[in-house]
Amino acid sequence: EKNLSIGVYSGHVHLQNVDFKKEAVDMLHLPIKLIHGKLGSLHVHVPWNRLGSSPIVIELDNLYLVVEPKKREEWSQEYEVSRLKASRKKLATAVDMQCEVMAQQEVLEEEEEDKEKNNKDDKKD
Repeated sequence: EKNLSIGVYSGHVHLQNVDFKKEAVDMLHLPIKLIHGKLGSLHVHVPWNRLGSSPIVIELDNLYLVVEPKKREEWSQEYEVSRLKASRKKLATAVDMQCEVMAQQEVLEEEEEDKEKNNKDDKKD
């Protein structure tokens, strides 16, 4: 049975009858472990031609998860707090870098505008 349908240009992805791997929840670093997981269907619609003004829609149907708490030895709050702090630091660094790039772009745009203005002034003379 075909359980994946993708229309890249139309922005539609449809997935059916998916069994979750136990490792999928482990990647989230939560204090739970997955015993069994099944997804009836997932439908994603990405409006490529209106990406900035229309929402991306994700629909899940018949999500079934059986989880249990991890044993204390398998999960450490201290580890998770340190991981979150590291993630926050990486995010702050990324934001700082983006601000620098935007400032550089602004300077370049101003320089370009000045050049164009000077060229127009030179042509008038």
